[in-house]
Amino acid sequence: MPQCTRETDLYAPLKHWLELQQYVVRSEVCHCDIVAMREGQKHPLVIELKKTFTIALLLQALRRRTVTPLVYIAAARPRRAKLVSGLSLLCTQLGIGMITVAFFSRKPPHVECHCTPTPDAQTRPSKVKSLVTEFSHRSGDYTEGGQTRLPLVSAYREKALKCAYVMHTHGMRTPRDIVTTTQTMAAPAIVRNNVYGWFARTSRGQYALTDAGVAALDAYAHVVAAWSETIDRALMLRGDM
Repeated sequence: MPQCTRETDLYAPLKHWLELQQYVVRSEVCHCDIVAMREGQKHPLVIELKKTFTIALLLQALRRRTVTPLVYIAAARPRRAKLVSGLSLLCTQLGIGMITVAFFSRKPPHVECHCTPTPDAQTRPSKVKSLVTEFSHRSGDYTEGGQTRLPLVSAYREKALKCAYVMHTHGMRTPRDIVTTTQTMAAPAIVRNNVYGWFARTSRGQYALTDAGVAALDAYAHVVAAWSETIDRALMLRGDM
């Protein structure tokens, strides 16, 4: 049986498994590897990933129970069946769910849920709100769950990319124009605070894109491609192109 060499190997089969259950899936949301939500469900579902089951993974999952009672751990399926049943029993006693992913040479990975979490977690409303807000403000899933080397495409970064896109592509220089074009109400603060170094103030109320901003549009071209046509179409209908 092929081995799982990276945490990100687990992400695609788990995402597909969740989407078959009508979940919308986002990765790396507020430090959670996978967050999934579907219509009519009160609590978000969180899955923490590791290549193998470890004590650190269990502790991570227990910490996530302050955000939602629907917390699972997931890892590549161990070869020994007794280990799987023992881990499932432990997870049941801890109140967390357990999922394994089996990898094969000639067929797709197989996802199996061995136990489900208990609903008695003591969640913290502020953490729940932060997670749901970050999840809902992302337009898509642009980061592989479990990856740690690349900058995350957070809702804030995506909004900054929208500001950079209209400045670079359509020559817009004022935050007010950017708000009107992208419906990004935070545009004035994003451009002014310049967290990523993408913007430079040229005069009162006027900004330009820096070389770093142009490079970011190239580096995150897959994100920009997801919504650039929508922005272009809106501008065309307004007669601004």
